[in-house]
Amino acid sequence: MAALPPYLIDVATALDSQGRVNVIGMVVDTMTVFQSKNSSYLITFTIKDCDFGTNAWQGLKVKYFHRKMDSLPDVKEGHVIVLRNLRIQLFNNRKMGVAGDRETVLWAIFPRDPGSLPICGPTPFDPTPLEEKYARALLNRAENEGYDPEQQQQQRQQHQHQQQPSPLPRPFINRDYPDKTLAATTGRAYTFPFTLIKDIKPRTMVELVAQIVNVYGNDGNRYMIYVTDYTSNPALLGQGEGDSCPRLGDEYGHLDGFNTKRASTMGEMTLPVTLWERQASYAREHFQVGDIVILKRAHVKKSHVRGNLEASVHGDKKWPDKIHVDTVIPEDDTRARELLKRKREYLKQERADGKSRDEQNETSKNKRRKTERARKKQQEAKLEEGQKPLASTAIRIRHQLNENITSWQPDVRCLPLEDILSNESHNNVSPEKIEYRLPFQNICYRSLVRVVDFFPPNLEDFSVPIDRECAALSDSESDLDDLHNCDITINSSSRNIVWEWRFCLLVESASPSSLGQTKERMKLFVSGPDAEHLLKLDATNLRQSSKALARLREKLFILWGDLEERKMTSSKMKHNNGDNAGGMNSVETTASLLPFICCIKEYGVKCSHGYNGADTQAQNSDNNADQIAISKEIGCSRPDCFGWERRFAMFGTAIN
Repeated sequence: MAALPPYLIDVATALDSQGRVNVIGMVVDTMTVFQSKNSSYLITFTIKDCDFGTNAWQGLKVKYFHRKMDSLPDVKEGHVIVLRNLRIQLFNNRKMGVAGDRETVLWAIFPRDPGSLPICGPTPFDPTPLEEKYARALLNRAENEGYDPEQQQQQRQQHQHQQQPSPLPRPFINRDYPDKTLAATTGRAYTFPFTLIKDIKPRTMVELVAQIVNVYGNDGNRYMIYVTDYTSNPALLGQGEGDSCPRLGDEYGHLDGFNTKRASTMGEMTLPVTLWERQASYAREHFQVGDIVILKRAHVKKSHVRGNLEASVHGDKKWPDKIHVDTVIPEDDTRARELLKRKREYLKQERADGKSRDEQNETSKNKRRKTERARKKQQEAKLEEGQKPLASTAIRIRHQLNENITSWQPDVRCLPLEDILSNESHNNVSPEKIEYRLPFQNICYRSLVRVVDFFPPNLEDFSVPIDRECAALSDSESDLDDLHNCDITINSSSRNIVWEWRFCLLVESASPSSLGQTKERMKLFVSGPDAEHLLKLDATNLRQSSKALARLREKLFILWGDLEERKMTSSKMKHNNGDNAGGMNSVETTASLLPFICCIKEYGVKCSHGYNGADTQAQNSDNNADQIAISKEIGCSRPDCFGWERRFAMFGTAIN
């Protein structure tokens, strides 16, 4: 057997790949050419490079599209074909080769006749001698194995002719879901009727083909997506607005994107769908905003909270490993193409309505400008009289919620930082009736806060290098301090070095408080996967990548506004005044910072106080031997420490 050319891969490798590949194989199954709805032609065939006469479905299925029928590869069973720049993608849980009509995928066909020349297209080129040699070797191998394409076709035709249609079983009507008609006696998975969103009703099981307009990364075993097929259903009213579908971008509309436009303007078109395992894991890995997806087991129901329609996709008890959601290739699905047509009409109507709205807004803007001028003149007159202007606008902005930041478990009540820091659940009584306070507890909270400072002061230091071998020894948050001792030495191998986010945020309570009451502040450590979830960025060497640093600065601007600029200005002023004190608490809050809701987890780390016998005896004037022994055992001189320090970290919070 001739060696495979180094720039080509075999069929087995192609089935394990994703992206662009160059592959060679023998055609073992073909389908007739047909014209799709978008006027392009399609031919489907399957290639293999071993076991040619059995299990054609185990090979690589290829769908080749082209606007000209003459440019399609005219393959027959038994031909060997080379495909260059073929795209491998996942479809219905299986890898498939796709050549789009706007892609250049070269092909070369080697017929079975030894004297025939190879046929190439869609643009002429000459196959390499290595390709010809390997193709002839494949043809000889198939002949030696006794593979006869004509005989295989005749056997399939006889099998289809002899197979008689079985009588249809009596349909089983599920009384809980009247629209679900199932073939109860078949051994296959149930199929449900394809339904547009405009026709869905509660207590039904349907199949949907829709486009994702927003995602919500729930923790645990579920994943929520918002989908539309650009049909309207009044029972969905309200899904484009409110807390269930958060608005993205900044408060001035500068950062609005695809999510914002779709999720906030299509109230009667957007359906929330909750995916449960294993569908949730598959969706997290393969679904993105803008993808057209198929949901094969969508259970439509009414929300217990808002009364609007929603859907969910669960697994099947009979087939627990089967995935019931997948992406759809529009070129290969009529329903997806119809969806794109409705989307195009919707966007046309949106643009037409937008022009008329702009004309109306222009008139209203002129009126607002006049009102604003009059209000400013009134304020200037009051200032001349010695009166202070009301800061109503600043107060209103200060108490607006930053909707660009989302957090897990929105149904959990928020606690002020004051209540978290003075949590009464830490107070405990021993069996000997001795009252004491626990140094920490493993508890999670949600709180309304705003960022007032950060550390390190330079964003370049937000990412640090970690030695894999040293990091592997730290298996808990209590060992976080040990990671600071993992110095990158000259003996550290470059392949052992990884970059990790590690920084600290000083947050202030943004919950309403009594007049004159001081706002509590808390240091929140952000590192590792929690930081990646917050920033949606991978850690890297920020001192060598200006693009990564710019992306980080844009993300953090959404979180804390112009805090970095004000911190730099404050540092320069202190430096000029001879005050070089670093650390936190150096930037005063202003009304320009928007508060947000974040998840906070409390944990403990070993204290760094150390043990000093003299200090211990001084703090225990009665020379309590038991207390001195305990302090010596835990290695700390403070009687209320127990050897642990309380820490707080941010988790489950994301900047969209």
